[in-house]
Amino acid sequence: LADQNLTIPLLFMHYSQATSKDGVSFSAFNVDPAFGDCVDAFVMADLTRLLPKKKRRYLGEAWQHRPVNQTSQEEPALSPEAPNAGTNR
Repeated sequence: LADQNLTIPLLFMHYSQATSKDGVSFSAFNVDPAFGDCVDAFVMADLTRLLPKKKRRYLGEAWQHRPVNQTSQEEPALSPEAPNAGTNR
């Protein structure tokens, strides 16, 4: 990119540095003429790979030591027998 006098968009760098390796992916790139011709992309981040410092910053201290896939007291646990549990009909 440097040879072409281009830089990686700042938010792309932030997203890629928030998770461990392979914790974020970028796809569906587009140039947005309504926003100064900036580059848009669809970004998917695996929150289970969020780095501890970023987890604390974005999710709060209560999530810092919480194991993956453990529900909190505030959120209902979904059972495999009830696939529509917790949804509004």
